[in-house]
Amino acid sequence: MDLQYRKILLLIGDVILLFASLFLTVRFRLFDHWDPELFWTHARAFVFLYPFWLIVLYTFDQYDVVSARVTRNRKMFIVALGVSFLIGLAYFYVLPQPAITPKTNLFIHVILFGLFAFFWRILYKRFSVSGSSVPIGLFKDDTQTSVLVDLLTSHAHLGYVPVLLDAQKSLEPQITAHRLMFLIVPSALYYSVDTIKRMYDCIGLGVTFLEPVQMYEFLERKIPLSVVDQSWFVKNLQERESDWYRVAKRVVDLFAASLVLIFSFPLWIIISIAIKLEDHGPLFYHQVRVGKYGKPFAIWKFRSMKVNAEAQGMQWAEKQDPRVTRVGKWLRYTHLDELPQALNIIHGDISFVGPRPERPEFVLQLEKELPHYRLRHVIQPGFTGWAQVRFRYARSVADSREKFEYDLYYIKNRSLLFDGLILLKTARLLFRGE
Repeated sequence: MDLQYRKILLLIGDVILLFASLFLTVRFRLFDHWDPELFWTHARAFVFLYPFWLIVLYTFDQYDVVSARVTRNRKMFIVALGVSFLIGLAYFYVLPQPAITPKTNLFIHVILFGLFAFFWRILYKRFSVSGSSVPIGLFKDDTQTSVLVDLLTSHAHLGYVPVLLDAQKSLEPQITAHRLMFLIVPSALYYSVDTIKRMYDCIGLGVTFLEPVQMYEFLERKIPLSVVDQSWFVKNLQERESDWYRVAKRVVDLFAASLVLIFSFPLWIIISIAIKLEDHGPLFYHQVRVGKYGKPFAIWKFRSMKVNAEAQGMQWAEKQDPRVTRVGKWLRYTHLDELPQALNIIHGDISFVGPRPERPEFVLQLEKELPHYRLRHVIQPGFTGWAQVRFRYARSVADSREKFEYDLYYIKNRSLLFDGLILLKTARLLFRGE
């Protein structure tokens, strides 16, 4: 089954369960005075709330059918229900419904929906695992085969089954015998005249040919450096953005950053008082970062570290960094230390979404150790990015390598829709503490 259909099926199930749980809530609450019209009165009040709940479920990965991290998804599911309940309270406070008592029913409704949706996901996952398998062919003598087999095995819940083929033999009978739906062809062979002829002869067998990087893009949403070379960058990375996208992105940046500054102003006062009370040090911390095309700029944050924290020299951030103040721990956990970067967005140093800008010293080191690293600077950096919502803070060169692979995926696939989805996912970071 196509992954998009799986997501749609999961979504349709949730919509049905929303109305079913509302029906049971009203039936239970008004057992002695039941009237079908009471349900429709409640439904008309709740129907405008449901899209917000579905967006919250998406934000907290409840429609991520690719991921097999069930434990983390369960934790996020509970958080999503809590956030949905709070949104419901705010919704009915702003738009009171005199014909019903929605606040009284809201808690029961959320609990019932949570139970139904939880068991629906268990049933859905069992259905997905027991569904039809998807055989994917690999050349057994290729150097990338073992890594790709591990990748497919880690996504066995999607039904993907690796099948090893002999590259020296004719492809047609092997594809037919194993009923292959996909065949992963090594990038080094993909564009050779002989391989193209062999793939051409297989047209009509219902098989789709892929390069290894396409499988990683599909399953991991990143571009591994180990499977791409200079030719991939020439073919896939576009520096120039359409005028429409560039202008629209800038307008959204200015509008959103202005709203952030206006509505967060009370927090600026509270944070400023807290920083001053702790150690009387400066409120802000500015640091040189590398922007588009390698142009340096100063990024602003609320100070979360002790004064002169880098007196001994620059160093990578640590998980339990002793340089962080008590107020700074809270600021970092809630990401409120990043609020002043709204000024950087308005000034045009960064966008809301893009690769996070790094310090020049780290950039010099990473350009020496990571191939193609300089190419992350072909677009404007961002306040948040695809690497931020998919990975933790970089604490080593290895971490920076993986984040760069996510950045490459964003650079290749960037769009206003993708930017909007990343901003939604960014809200999750408040509950991840990273």
